[in-house]
Amino acid sequence: MRHLPLRSALVGATTAALAMMGVTGTLAADLPSADGQHVIEDDPGPDGDFFWKGFNWERRTSSSNWGPAYNKRYEAANVVGPDANGHVTLKVTNGSGSSPVSAEFSTTRRGFGYGTYTTVVAKRLDVMQPELVWGCLFTYDAMNAPGYTEIDVCEASAWGGGVARDWPVMQTHGYWFDAAKAPGVGSVAESFPAGPEKVLTHRMTWEPQRLTIETLSGEGLSGPLLKRTILTGTSVPIPTKERLHFNFWVFGGNGGSPDHVKAETVVIRDFTFTPAGVPAEPVPAPGPTPTTVPGRPVVGDWNGDGRSTPGLFRDGRWALTNALSSGADKIVTYGRKGDIPIVGDWNGDGRDTFGIVRDGTWHLKNSLSGGTSDRSFTYGRVTRGDVPIVGNWNGKGGDGVGIIRDGTWHLRQTPSSGNGQISFTYGRIVKGDLPLVGDWNGNGRDSIGIVRDGTWHLRNTLTGGPGQISFTYGRVSRGDVPVVGDWNTNGRAGVGVVRGTMWHLRYTLSGGSAELSFGF
Repeated sequence: MRHLPLRSALVGATTAALAMMGVTGTLAADLPSADGQHVIEDDPGPDGDFFWKGFNWERRTSSSNWGPAYNKRYEAANVVGPDANGHVTLKVTNGSGSSPVSAEFSTTRRGFGYGTYTTVVAKRLDVMQPELVWGCLFTYDAMNAPGYTEIDVCEASAWGGGVARDWPVMQTHGYWFDAAKAPGVGSVAESFPAGPEKVLTHRMTWEPQRLTIETLSGEGLSGPLLKRTILTGTSVPIPTKERLHFNFWVFGGNGGSPDHVKAETVVIRDFTFTPAGVPAEPVPAPGPTPTTVPGRPVVGDWNGDGRSTPGLFRDGRWALTNALSSGADKIVTYGRKGDIPIVGDWNGDGRDTFGIVRDGTWHLKNSLSGGTSDRSFTYGRVTRGDVPIVGNWNGKGGDGVGIIRDGTWHLRQTPSSGNGQISFTYGRIVKGDLPLVGDWNGNGRDSIGIVRDGTWHLRNTLTGGPGQISFTYGRVSRGDVPVVGDWNTNGRAGVGVVRGTMWHLRYTLSGGSAELSFGF
């Protein structure tokens, strides 16, 4: 729902503090007045195009030649209602087949401020066209730079679908504190996958230096909690003359075909605003927050510049980037669904490439390309539970391989068959520990570690024993995926976690806030 020039990136994010709780209660309805109509708020705003839920609203047209839709086309006719049920429908249309029209409406009232905002929406988001953006309820003050008091209660999109058009639709809670900066630099957000729910309820409580945003399945506050995000700090927007908006628009980048989108609709069933100081619904009860990664994260130095950067493997398709930022630089097909992805420098040329392990056989490529493998061999019994790993165990050119079997690490100095040349026991891999490999001290050799219940335990040698470096980072026990890489080319590995589509990295082996966050 960006109201500035669009950037071809997923909604960015920096680290946010999250609480994981459920929600109870029902959504408060408007109270009927004596004539059976909705109560008019103390300040419904100047007259607009229609009256709904206690406020006056106006439909947007193309006469306002500013974002976010890539072609700036909006029509008042694409905002339909309220109907007899009190529902408002937003439509994206494309009568010509090559020039889509978006929809938006907003309050005429300016200035809402602290309080609780709730909306109910009928829309299955996981099958929404990848070029569409559902800009559900958000605040915006066009005169208040740099952040425009923009709080995105519920934004959803696949942002064009990527080069391979296989990005999933993600939902986002967050706000902008400097809209002139790139996503993740000028914004704070948390993203999570869209599911098959046909109706969603979203609620935001806006307080000084604190936002609590919840998304629940179904109509009202009694359904399962899908996501709760708590964002705190001095960057949380301060109320100004913000208006409330809903929009449904066409994004123009990241591999999509925006000119050719088909007609699609979204229905807003309800909206309420409760000012601060007025009792809201009961405090939510505890409940889980699911986390899904749309692909398996991998890390490598793909271009040999000494910096580790992200990748994703999904069903034989690799999406790779040479920067610590959003968007893939390269898409390659190699392998298939069910293969285990691995990354390493197989020929000692200083560049990482990929490989897969299938039925106990390792198939490696010396270039970032599809086709037949450049090297294949059998090592370990991966089909029986062995965990494949890769590392530079001796400090010489190129990576070797290894497997972890029943807590014992068996390493080979080269990518080849044979017996393990180094063996030791470390961690409880069969009981849930997650293995790590990285050069923790900058000596040019990779060593080992594990993450257990959210705590990272690292060793500087290829031996068993207690962890020599220990710290807590991320929520690995709740679904975060740990990643390791040399993010700043200093020769030492840093740490990170992947949460949904967001990568949260630290340059050092320590806990604390993410030093760099971005969507990929």
